[in-house]
Amino acid sequence: SADLAHVEYFLSRHPNLFTDISFGSEPFMAAGFRLISGNPEAFRKFFADFSDRILFGADMVLTEVPRKDAAYMKRMLQCYRDLLERERFQCGPVSDYYQMQAANYESQYERCEPKESDACAKKKKKSLAFLRWYRETQILNGLALPKEILEQIYQKNAERFLPPHQ
Repeated sequence: SADLAHVEYFLSRHPNLFTDISFGSEPFMAAGFRLISGNPEAFRKFFADFSDRILFGADMVLTEVPRKDAAYMKRMLQCYRDLLERERFQCGPVSDYYQMQAANYESQYERCEPKESDACAKKKKKSLAFLRWYRETQILNGLALPKEILEQIYQKNAERFLPPHQ
């Protein structure tokens, strides 16, 4: 959530509530990674405070789009792991998303007429925002969580949440 205090509120008041680290499709993933990268200290504290109720997840929205193959899944999973494990990292799916969106809006602006219109100005503004976010996400700040917290997120919490059948 972009509102970390909101999530903390619910987790603090509902001891059986769990959350995961997944963001879903690429637009949400890119925004989430950018958000965490911009304030890793706050998120590191959140993960420490609620480490017993955070699950690993990647919510990859898989479709029949040819680029969403095994290599795509591996890249996405690695980004999520790097977010948790490393202090600084690169995530191609995030920066690629912003680069693609910047190019898309720039192309729309180039075809837009009249250039002075509000519609064209909005396309140019979006293009510049996505270009800025592309530059910001070339290198991301991760959480570099301690081994104990990683073990909880990767394994122990899932074992508690989804106990094996007897």
